[in-house]
Amino acid sequence: SFTNFAAIKEQRLVSVVTTAETRFDWERMMREVSRIMPVGSWLKTTDASVLGSDEAAAQASSGAAQVVPVGPSATFVGCTRKQSEVATLMVRMRQMYRVSDVELNASAQESTDAQASLDSCGQLYQFDVTVTFEPVAPTKEAPRGSVRVPASLGGGS
Repeated sequence: SFTNFAAIKEQRLVSVVTTAETRFDWERMMREVSRIMPVGSWLKTTDASVLGSDEAAAQASSGAAQVVPVGPSATFVGCTRKQSEVATLMVRMRQMYRVSDVELNASAQESTDAQASLDSCGQLYQFDVTVTFEPVAPTKEAPRGSVRVPASLGGGS
């Protein structure tokens, strides 16, 4: 059992490298989205992936040899008062950090009879927008400040 240490070390190293390479700043993305939403608009659902589209995620999980690197993506479904606000939202989304593409999947008025709620847009317009972000190669540099890891994070004194 002691001879497996090298294999365990290699497996853990691959796991850490993979995790580092697929990191994405989701907090920043949501902060930016909250600032660009038109007044009176809200999100109903958000679906995001570091691997991009479902097809790219399936290729990556199956271990396909020729996986084209696709950046992270997020799909936003929400409600807004006018169609023009959907266009404004898309233009603003294109200005977000690392955005490479904004695609409108759908935008239509749900129903003229129902009242707007968290689950239904009612008389408002429901939009479905997919935002794709640029993939970024992991950096090899240390974070700003000290190159030493603080003791509170497991480093030396």
